[in-house]
Amino acid sequence: MLTSRPEASAARRSGSHRNHEIVPLSVALENMPNRQTSYAAMLDRMAYQRLPPSSWTKLLAEVRAFIDPLFATQPHALDSWDPATQTWTSLGEWRRRR
Repeated sequence: MLTSRPEASAARRSGSHRNHEIVPLSVALENMPNRQTSYAAMLDRMAYQRLPPSSWTKLLAEVRAFIDPLFATQPHALDSWDPATQTWTSLGEWRRRR
C-alpha cells in the first residue's frame, strides 16, 4: 500500500517554495506532443520486470489517472493506493475493505 499524503504535501511545499503553481498532470501535459516513435524505440532497448503500456498515449493516461486524484479537491483525503482495485482511497475505507 502506498500512502499519498506525504508525497502530495511535499509536492505542494516544493511548488510553493519555487513560486510555481501545482496543477493536475492532465493540465500540465495537455499540449504534450506524441512521442510514440521515440517511446517505442526506448521500450525496445530497455529490459523491464513488467512492461509499461506499448502506447505513449495510454502511458500518459495511466500516469495521469494515478497522480491527478492526489491533487484534486476531495471531500475526504485520499491517502492509500489499493493495488487490488487500482484506485486511491481513504485509509479508513481501505481498512474497512480488508
